[in-house]
Amino acid sequence: MRALCMLLAAVFSVAACSRAPGNGRAKASDVRVAAAASLKPVLPEVIEAYTRRHPEAKVTVTYGASGNFYSQLVQGAPFDVFLSADTAYPQKLVEAGLTAGDLREYAAGRLVIWTRRTSNVDPASLEVLLDERVRRIAIANPRHAPYGRAAEGALRAAGLLDRVQSKLVFGESVEQAATFVRTGAAEIGLLPKSQAVAPPMLGEGVWTEVPETLYEPIRHGGVIVKNAAHAAAAGSFLDFLLGPEAQAILARGGLGMAGE
Repeated sequence: MRALCMLLAAVFSVAACSRAPGNGRAKASDVRVAAAASLKPVLPEVIEAYTRRHPEAKVTVTYGASGNFYSQLVQGAPFDVFLSADTAYPQKLVEAGLTAGDLREYAAGRLVIWTRRTSNVDPASLEVLLDERVRRIAIANPRHAPYGRAAEGALRAAGLLDRVQSKLVFGESVEQAATFVRTGAAEIGLLPKSQAVAPPMLGEGVWTEVPETLYEPIRHGGVIVKNAAHAAAAGSFLDFLLGPEAQAILARGGLGMAGE
């Protein structure tokens, strides 16, 4: 009998440990987000505001190029929310039946010309790209980065694409394109305003907005992934992102409000 009691005590102890807090299991309030790299300077503040309202929540973010995330999500990547830098990629997921609900537009992007303060190049207009001192121009890869497509479109609309094509260097994401300019691997970059107005780039460089008439609007769209492990928490986070507090944070961070 004593041996049986000891065995039962051990079983109940193991069961209790498996339910104990801190065992590494995800909670129903956890949210896994795949986010466009252009959001990296501003999304942490949004998440901080969200978790103040929902202290039980944990939001984990992976940043990268929107097109790469689209490909991963088609293959079943384990994310709950996809925040793209365009509406095309999330809309494709909607049409493929891979989302829980419709696309929701949460911000509008802006494109800027950015260079280091020490470069001695004035980014007043796109014509600066023809300056002989500008040997390399960094943009995100247009094949899978919406801001790269916008940059290429702006150059084409300005009649400059063919003239500067040989100078273009492509980053895997806008973050890598920005690194090229920050480190001197490129003299100038066409980058998201959200990067230009945030540290460390705010203190390191000078920038000018590219006229919005030169490129298609950069509309950021988000979706809840169909097989999200925590769909309710994902919906709560996306609702917050579209609310006034988060929209004000995004606006301060260089992004226009949804629908602009």
